[in-house]
Amino acid sequence: GRRPDVAFDPAGNATVVWDENDGVRTSVWSRRYVATGASWTAATLVENDDTGSNGGPRVAVDPAGNAGVVWGWSSSPDYRSFANRWSAATGRWGDAGPIDAVTTNSACPQVATDSSGNAGAVWCRISGSILDIWTSRYDAVAGIWGDAGTLESGDGGNSMEPQIAMNGAGNTVVVWKKSDGVRWNIWARVYR
Repeated sequence: GRRPDVAFDPAGNATVVWDENDGVRTSVWSRRYVATGASWTAATLVENDDTGSNGGPRVAVDPAGNAGVVWGWSSSPDYRSFANRWSAATGRWGDAGPIDAVTTNSACPQVATDSSGNAGAVWCRISGSILDIWTSRYDAVAGIWGDAGTLESGDGGNSMEPQIAMNGAGNTVVVWKKSDGVRWNIWARVYR
């Protein structure tokens, strides 16, 4: 395995995700640490996609123990950002799906959750030759990702390496680096 990420819930349970190559493709896997028994569950596939490679997973866990995972998918020449959700109520992963309706050129997703189980994701999307930062929100009640939108002003500088954080009420901060052609600067947006 490689590129692991981990998140805890308030009860001390942990969700670990990573990607692993089987010699043909890379898949996203998970294991959960259950605090009450001080034991690890068996490794489980987060996605069942055999059409491309999946990698670089990032995980966030809400206070109820539900886990949200995002990762990049690729099958040359296409790149997409996918997500899945582990339900504490059912004890299993849902159906993985894209978080961006655009079928190509998105990568490097990050995720965060609030105390109600809603999530926010950010990623890079290539538009022509420019990298922009895009975002979408997951509605826990409806069980769906909303329409994706850009965080960019459209001034033509490349933007990369987005990071996202949410507090319990869903207030969100996104930061990323953006080139002005001379140097890289840190940019931020706040959602309340």
